[in-house]
Amino acid sequence: MSERRAAILWTLLAAVLVTLLLVLGVWEGAKLLTPVGFALGVWLILSALIDPIDRWRRKLSLTPALLGMALAHASLGVFVVSITAVESYTRERDLALAVGEAGQVGEFEYRLTGLSGVEGPNYDALRGEVVVTEAGKPVGVLYPEKRNYWVQRQVMTEAGIDMQWTRDVFVALGEDLGAGRWSVRAQVRPLVNYVWFAAVLMALGGIWAACDRRYRREPRA
Repeated sequence: MSERRAAILWTLLAAVLVTLLLVLGVWEGAKLLTPVGFALGVWLILSALIDPIDRWRRKLSLTPALLGMALAHASLGVFVVSITAVESYTRERDLALAVGEAGQVGEFEYRLTGLSGVEGPNYDALRGEVVVTEAGKPVGVLYPEKRNYWVQRQVMTEAGIDMQWTRDVFVALGEDLGAGRWSVRAQVRPLVNYVWFAAVLMALGGIWAACDRRYRREPRA
């Protein structure tokens, strides 16, 4: 029991150190509860590894129930870390842009380079072309649309998204502001894809644990 308690304390200390690295070294401008969320998430990840590593070190079997539970708990930690990052460090701004103009969201520049009409199977739309760069380096070209559906008689927005493992860059075309300018919603959301990735891993961990033979009912004679 004392070894297990020591392992838990060491994982908690490691979680605090990783939190300091994230808050002070990787991202700036943390909110009040940001360190709490990071510390909790990292601690969940590290503490989920205690039992599997201990059993492996003692050359004991690693059952599906144990591994599935460890995966699910570690995935919960990933979920907490990613949610904390999204809520604490998402940057967004409403820009008023004409063709050829650009707006800044942190280190990301959004430049509206064109507007054109397009037609889909059941709608017509105004499509924007937005070139995104980060610190002068190209990120991608996004094509947000403002769609008018004929049958439903609804106007809806189709966002342009550049998805990466570390962040999503998002842009949506808004209302015509007059004088050739359009409202453009720009967002940068860090680690948002890990929210869905962690949810999938939690489900897989539960399925893996449920496959353990100890949870199967023996057929009745």
